[in-house]
Amino acid sequence: MAGAELFDVAARKEQLKKPEYAAIREACMAPEKSVDDEIPEPVDGLKETEGYGTDRSVSEYAWFMLVHGGRALADNPDSAKLVKKGLLTWADANALSETEKVHDAYYALKRALLPIMVSYTIVKADMTKEERKKIEQWIDPLVRKVDHKFDGDVDLNNHRYLADSVLTLWGDLIGDKGLYKKGKERFEIALDQMRPDGSLPLETRRGARALWYMRQSVADLTLIAEIYARNGEDLYSLKRDGKSLPLMVNYFVSAVRSPKLILQYASENYIPGPSKNFLKQDMDFLATRGGRRHYMAFSHIYIHHFGLTETSSARLNGLMQETGFNELPLIDDYVGSNATCIWGQP
Repeated sequence: MAGAELFDVAARKEQLKKPEYAAIREACMAPEKSVDDEIPEPVDGLKETEGYGTDRSVSEYAWFMLVHGGRALADNPDSAKLVKKGLLTWADANALSETEKVHDAYYALKRALLPIMVSYTIVKADMTKEERKKIEQWIDPLVRKVDHKFDGDVDLNNHRYLADSVLTLWGDLIGDKGLYKKGKERFEIALDQMRPDGSLPLETRRGARALWYMRQSVADLTLIAEIYARNGEDLYSLKRDGKSLPLMVNYFVSAVRSPKLILQYASENYIPGPSKNFLKQDMDFLATRGGRRHYMAFSHIYIHHFGLTETSSARLNGLMQETGFNELPLIDDYVGSNATCIWGQP
């Protein structure tokens, strides 16, 4: 497990050179003119925000890493240099180290850490031992910072799924078994929390954003499952009292197609987000967000793992053929990458 990678970087680089992968390689280089070549200024720390939402001061840096990380994977030397320089610049500044110990600031930090870590995975083989040491000494305390309990629902819901995906990925990358095992522990807890129909109680109660948070939880758990799959352990098919990730995905797809399935839970209207009308589910996650990120990027990972013979994967693929797969590439901080570039197939 020590020093493993989320995916085989060298093998994927070679695969992307094949003629049949030309469209995927092109997706690695997209979106054009969407990011500057100037490294965003380091941010000392993230802060608590008023009302709904999180500190967005790190979002441009995360986007910089997401875009140039994909281009670096496609063997673009300029982007590879920018990723390395961007990592070293923020490491030298000890960026994000002054993040306030409040759940929304930590949430923003978790989201930023995934693109940082995946982009580091892509370029680290071409970095010196000293450079890798500097970057890892910067990232490591940030990862351990988000392993914090707030004594509330954020220790059990999508906030914690996201935290444990960060801990698992970093533990896998540096060979820390203590961090790595948190992924399986959280995965099993999620299955235990799940209802027999595949829904998650702490997410489906969120009013108009019930489906929104179901999707986010599926994304986090899919990333954890993929990390474990790379190490030979199949969480994708793990069952607890008949409950599994495919059951969760089936419920999610069914509820997207027929939102009335979730309304009995959504009616609780617990911290519903911008809208309090639970009868109208927020489906914005099916389209590119802000012209750039796409919340359904996790679907590439899930479908790549199962193929189209498994029911939940085939149904998710059908949904994406009708919606998101016409908007490639799918890039999202919740999977830390240009997912089309890493997992997309011809």
